[in-house]
Amino acid sequence: MYFHYILKFCPAEKEGSVEKEALLVWIKAFEQGLKRNNQIRLFKYLLGHLLALSPAGKDGFYPAEAVREAIEIYGDESLENEYVITTCNMRGVYSPSGGAEERKIAKKYKDNADAIRIKAPKTAKIFDNLCERYLYEADTERESEEYAGI
Repeated sequence: MYFHYILKFCPAEKEGSVEKEALLVWIKAFEQGLKRNNQIRLFKYLLGHLLALSPAGKDGFYPAEAVREAIEIYGDESLENEYVITTCNMRGVYSPSGGAEERKIAKKYKDNADAIRIKAPKTAKIFDNLCERYLYEADTERESEEYAGI
């Protein structure tokens, strides 16, 4: 779906932070607007994309605490998958590193998941999935490099 690429903001973000009540009000209004326009099937998909654009929380981990709470309320497979896809796409163009860079990224996501797991298990699952994805990419890149060297 092309149109989600033009949506580049985290709802209720103001000066690098996200206020919980403002976010929940925004989400409810967004959901109602999609319902009124017979587009509710897009709700979790678009919400996952937008929440992935969150700044870090006050504790230094992603996403902001209010966004974690919203994910715990609204999170499902569709939202989680879109969050992962959006986060991976934000990496942009990169140079091959034999998997070294991907392993660093995977560790960052694993550390993030572990730090938020108790209070935000659904959100931690997203970061576990990101970790697994980057470990897979690291292995694939390493194998590709080894194969090319034969």
